[in-house]
Amino acid sequence: KGLEAPIVFLPDTCSRARNQGPRLYPMPRAGAAPEDVGHLVWPPSGYTKFAAIAATIEASKDALDRAEREEYHRLLYVAMTRARDRLYVCGWQGLQKREENCWYDLIEAGLGPLPEHDGACGKTVRRLTSEQTKPAKKEADREKVAVDAPLPEWALAPAPAERTRPKLAPSRLPYAGATAESFPDQAPLSPRALADKSRFARGRLVHALLEHLPEVAPSEQERAAEAFVEARGADLAPELRAEIVAETLAIAREVRFAPLFQPGSLAEVPVVARIGDYDLEGQIDRLAEVGNDLLIVDYKTNRPPPKTLEEVAPAYIAQLAGYRRALAPIFPGRRVRAALLWTDGPRLMEVPSTVLDDAEKRLFGVPVEP
Repeated sequence: KGLEAPIVFLPDTCSRARNQGPRLYPMPRAGAAPEDVGHLVWPPSGYTKFAAIAATIEASKDALDRAEREEYHRLLYVAMTRARDRLYVCGWQGLQKREENCWYDLIEAGLGPLPEHDGACGKTVRRLTSEQTKPAKKEADREKVAVDAPLPEWALAPAPAERTRPKLAPSRLPYAGATAESFPDQAPLSPRALADKSRFARGRLVHALLEHLPEVAPSEQERAAEAFVEARGADLAPELRAEIVAETLAIAREVRFAPLFQPGSLAEVPVVARIGDYDLEGQIDRLAEVGNDLLIVDYKTNRPPPKTLEEVAPAYIAQLAGYRRALAPIFPGRRVRAALLWTDGPRLMEVPSTVLDDAEKRLFGVPVEP
């Protein structure tokens, strides 16, 4: 851009650039101007079931598509105005038709009124020409450009280091101004428990089953769970595999937990937020609408699970407080609740808002108003 050449070729004008992979969409803040982008949203599979944000994401998609189309047209203008003497517009296509509204079609439509001329290989071409009226400069008449000018200081200095912000994992959130030890995890495991590597596989399998079983018909859930655990947990003892299946089915079939798995609820929801001086990145196990409230649920496979809230590791409370802080600005006017689902039982333990407020205050300062 900004450069010229005597002759310019546009070799492939029949295809259009395509975005690859997931995309981020801007989501304006509630009540703010459209250009005031408050959040970037990556819509996961099944986001259309989450009515609270589906309409906003679709509007953001349309706006982004429109902006990309306008940029595509601007780039065509730049490409066509780089030629000083001659511009060749070329294209090719196979059995499939060229893409609609590609550069070739746009240029052809613009040149439609021009007469056709015989071109190479019996092909007809359309030409837009203008006679040169100013005499061409001879080489001796061209102004000589000094090439010995010294480079500016910034061109010789090393590039400054990029500014970075500390990243926080919700499972390891520290108190404000304190170390990670301020939020200890559960009591240390015994040597025997530490030697049992199956505890990690058990947790992963339970999480995966709880993510996918709600999409399976109730009559097929047991068969699907057994096949999944047998394939993914082949190294586990048969008794442990049966225990994992029974534990997960008990959660999926428990009437008290039905709101967590109703249509519109989401599993494994990625969360990224800028909070104070930190960038928070995490993943919510389950996010569900309960009335006008949002319920954040984090699965825990501790065995045995704590019986009272006082026995829960502060790190778990901090994790939920971080998630709530990240979601609160996205859903103004809605109460964001949080709970721990102990899979061994199973038992759902909601964490009171006052406990979350206290943890959030120690983490980030003043908590966000709901």
